[in-house]
Amino acid sequence: MEFAASLNLGPVPIFIIDAECDSIAHLRQWDAAGMTFLVRGQAKNTAKHENKRRNLKEIGDVLHDSGGFTYVRKVNYEGRKLQQWVAETAIIITRPARPERLGEPRKSIPGVPLPLRLIVSELRDENGEVVATWYLYTNAPASVASATIVLWYYWRWQIEDFHKLLKAAGQEMEHWGQETCEAIARRLAVATMACLIVWSLARDPGEEAAQIRQVLVRLSGRQMSRKRPVTAPAMFAGLWVLLAFDDALRKYDLDALRQYAANVRNRIASIFL
Repeated sequence: MEFAASLNLGPVPIFIIDAECDSIAHLRQWDAAGMTFLVRGQAKNTAKHENKRRNLKEIGDVLHDSGGFTYVRKVNYEGRKLQQWVAETAIIITRPARPERLGEPRKSIPGVPLPLRLIVSELRDENGEVVATWYLYTNAPASVASATIVLWYYWRWQIEDFHKLLKAAGQEMEHWGQETCEAIARRLAVATMACLIVWSLARDPGEEAAQIRQVLVRLSGRQMSRKRPVTAPAMFAGLWVLLAFDDALRKYDLDALRQYAANVRNRIASIFL
């Protein structure tokens, strides 16, 4: 955080962090250091709300029951098109920190009360049923609308999707053998272009793009659920096979490739029959 702030890029950086960092010790530390953050809270954690101690789920239920939510936009979530509804309220976190250290007993460390904005986002289906709920802490100024705050967190999921494509969909980034920053940056640039190709195909409403998506999934060799017949990781894995197949077609005659495939099938049959 300090490094990002030291770059003096102009706009104030806002650090968007997932629920694993719902740690009151860190929230107090970041706030005291002047860092602006947006952290997804865990539903079980508590805060002072309307002079009562409630966990985040209970606060969300109060907002829901009082009709405090406002519709803001349509979003895509786990392959479904849902409606995003948002409510906001003021909270004060007063609970002590209880840091967990390997091999050490947990201790309660009191701290100053921390006033924050709690922004609750409900993702609802066409019948109004709540599919998912996000509890978002932020110390961003009130001039930043709650609808904008939840949009930032929604965009964060695209970064997660990017990481998944790099790590578990054919690129296996954690096993790259490059040893210099320059070499890693070059390979990352190529991998990023491949990710952009997959994303563009995934969002293309055309008939040809739909057929390409089906071909990529088939080439990936992955088993898909009926609810999600196409996923970005499967498309990404299939893209590698398609490009390798295209390269083979440029170098070998199609009849020759069919003959090679038949040879391989015969060898498989001789081994297992």
